[in-house]
Amino acid sequence: MKGVLFSADFAIDENDDPRLLELNTDTVIYSSFTSSINWSNLTDVINNDSNIKEFHLIYKKKIHDREAPLISESIASNCTNIETYSTTEIDIDDPYPASPGDSGSKFILRLAYDESAVFDSVYCKNNVNTLKLFYDNDATSSITEFFHSSSFAEINNISGVVGSDNFLPQFVIKSTEPRKESHKFLSVSGSITDASAIADLATGSTNTSNYIERFYYSPDQITNNKTRSLRSYNIIYGDDLDIIKLGSGSFDAIFNYQTSSNFRELPDSINTLPYKHYYEFTNKFPHSYTVNSHGFLGEELIEKPDGTYISGSVIDSGSDVKSFFYSGSPDSDDMDLVDAWSQEGFATPSGSFLRSASVVQATSASLENNGINQIEVSGSPDFINVGIGTRLMVYSTGSNITKYVVAQDIDPDDHFIVNILSSSLVPITNNYFAMPNNDLDLYAINVEPDDSYFLKVGNLPMNFQVNVHNFK
Repeated sequence: MKGVLFSADFAIDENDDPRLLELNTDTVIYSSFTSSINWSNLTDVINNDSNIKEFHLIYKKKIHDREAPLISESIASNCTNIETYSTTEIDIDDPYPASPGDSGSKFILRLAYDESAVFDSVYCKNNVNTLKLFYDNDATSSITEFFHSSSFAEINNISGVVGSDNFLPQFVIKSTEPRKESHKFLSVSGSITDASAIADLATGSTNTSNYIERFYYSPDQITNNKTRSLRSYNIIYGDDLDIIKLGSGSFDAIFNYQTSSNFRELPDSINTLPYKHYYEFTNKFPHSYTVNSHGFLGEELIEKPDGTYISGSVIDSGSDVKSFFYSGSPDSDDMDLVDAWSQEGFATPSGSFLRSASVVQATSASLENNGINQIEVSGSPDFINVGIGTRLMVYSTGSNITKYVVAQDIDPDDHFIVNILSSSLVPITNNYFAMPNNDLDLYAINVEPDDSYFLKVGNLPMNFQVNVHNFK
């Protein structure tokens, strides 16, 4: 028997009714949901079939590191009939996960996306297919109003009736091609109030590779200017596509939406709102394993061998930078090896030394959704602006371990930056920040032989070492 974990996201309309937005596999169970997930609903299904003797879990470590141990513990504690528990760990970019042969004595639970599965590749990969399924079966009250026109289909469920909050958008445009572009939020000029005119503006803003849907909000789902949406976690399994409900709940956007200006007082009839507002209007979370999350803003300064600095936006391949041979650290482009490495304590190992390194590649990429991590080192008024997936060497007081940690996961209550030149620890703060500028780039350099370099922090140069390799 095969099953797959999926999530369903809902918006709440003005009548406090849920509207389905999308289904997802490869889904993350956010930490705020972990305690409310009822894994006993899964173990009950297993226990009710005395033929099931084996349980196999297919997962991606970088996405499902929170769920995998919880599932293992639940099966071990509650399923006495399970004689064999096994796992398959999938690379994060593998669209075709290997799976053991199925039989009546197995329950195979897949957390990883599978391109060969119809549920994943048709209904989760392209949300239009899911919405169309409801639309074609006269269940439009259960889904968002939307419009899409292409050779595949033309569907128009846009009424032109919209909310009246002057600080929230009225529509959102989403790509039909996953991971190709971020959502775009649109607002109609306050001078246009006729529903049919609003509907025409909305449908006229799309092309064949995207679709537009109404942006829903309910006053009951807004607290302190933070929007809230609903998510449920479920398992679909077996030949009859039965559903195991694991849990559901609401979660807030990262940022409060801004009320310093009236979005309706805009120059055009319909306006795309700046990306800096992305995490005010969506309940998605930024993820360090996504593309374009590695490197630093171009204004950051890299230290050269002679003690001077060069802007990250102008450094070229073939340049020399100050680097550090850290004895025992991995010399590898494989991020799995880098992430697995650690050492006890924070003292710089003997045999380590300063030296020069060569920049073998300098690249840049557009900063997605204007979001970066700002790392502030104690004693300096400056911030280091780095991509959320940039790896910094930090020491954990809780585990007494030094290792590389992506910027997004650095916890100032537990982590200290390691000053490798003096074997000392530097307190830091860490905040996720939406840059106000549009069209920003992240810059990254590949440095050999040591895979590390120094960024300047105010008047405190050489406070931390950054590993800047992209994912393999």
